[in-house]
Amino acid sequence: WVFPRAPSIALFRIYRTSVGQGAYNDVYVINNHFRSGPDTCVEHRTEQAGYNAALVAFLQAAKPYARIVLGGDLNIYPRPDNTAYGASDQLASLYDPALDLKNLWEVLAEEAPESAYSTAYLGMAQTIDHMFVNQPLLEDLSEFRIAHVNSDFPEDYGSDAARGTGTHDP
Repeated sequence: WVFPRAPSIALFRIYRTSVGQGAYNDVYVINNHFRSGPDTCVEHRTEQAGYNAALVAFLQAAKPYARIVLGGDLNIYPRPDNTAYGASDQLASLYDPALDLKNLWEVLAEEAPESAYSTAYLGMAQTIDHMFVNQPLLEDLSEFRIAHVNSDFPEDYGSDAARGTGTHDP
């Protein structure tokens, strides 16, 4: 019931100098595609966020120094989310202070607000794709930007084909 598309989890071991030699960092990536539908999937997305928060808590307990990035198409606006369909805080568990995650949308909105979107719907720039990182990874970042290769291009351009590769930016 909770996941029609379960999260994918991958471990990337990133060596600083040469593969297999010397110091490295483990980076856990949790990729998601939450249920869509602004008013019909609120409970699903809330449960999906809670499940992801539990994954992060588990990883942080098992590997306190590991870097963690959790993201994907979460199909909801950044906190606070749109309350047009009733009061909700669907991503509340990911904003739990005990996890100490940072939504990189907040960094982008502060540093490059004109670029703080990940998709366009009916001509309106929106953010429904997110990337949360834990503190060890946040401390390693020097800059965060979105590659706008899809949302800036119309799906239909006259008699031409679509120019982006999808509807969301990576």
